[in-house]
Amino acid sequence: MILHCPYCHGEKPVLQLRSGNTFGGHQWSDAKEVYPMLPQVSMVQKCPHCGKYYFTEQVFSHEAKDGYCSDTGELTLSEAMEAYRQFKAEGVDGEFKAEIQTVLIWAANDRAVRSRQPQPLTPEEQEVFDECLRGLISDGIDDQLIISEYYRELGDFSACLTLLDEIYGTQEGGRKEIADMIREHALAGDRKTFAL
Repeated sequence: MILHCPYCHGEKPVLQLRSGNTFGGHQWSDAKEVYPMLPQVSMVQKCPHCGKYYFTEQVFSHEAKDGYCSDTGELTLSEAMEAYRQFKAEGVDGEFKAEIQTVLIWAANDRAVRSRQPQPLTPEEQEVFDECLRGLISDGIDDQLIISEYYRELGDFSACLTLLDEIYGTQEGGRKEIADMIREHALAGDRKTFAL
């Protein structure tokens, strides 16, 4: 798939998967899903020509006539920080604000937890990470179980546990198990995302 940058109109090839499966995949408490055989194109892309960031679903795209590309455009944490600052300056809101907040949270957890050599967040990165969590809690998502998880990752264990108590009776099956895991990590004072 060829994406067209809305700023400079430069083209960027990204993966367009024809078939895949969930074998060997992992789901994480921060709602990120990693499936080696089912990679997903990032919700936010960096233009390789002008360096600006844009939302994948907002741009014109077309299928390449031939060739192969495995790039998903997944952002590093430093790129996600740049994108967040750009979109904040542009006044992005609604679902797209939630998308960049989610991308940044995932990128931060990729480096600080999911990496083979985890590196802690800098004070500035932690501040923006927490800002994104608060934004998603206040007006970015509706799923109360994920909100309880974001309270935990924010370090607000009291709010996390209170919300879990309120919603626990309405959770079924695997969601009840996830609630139990979130509670266990909150009681241990653990802010880090974990594999489900």
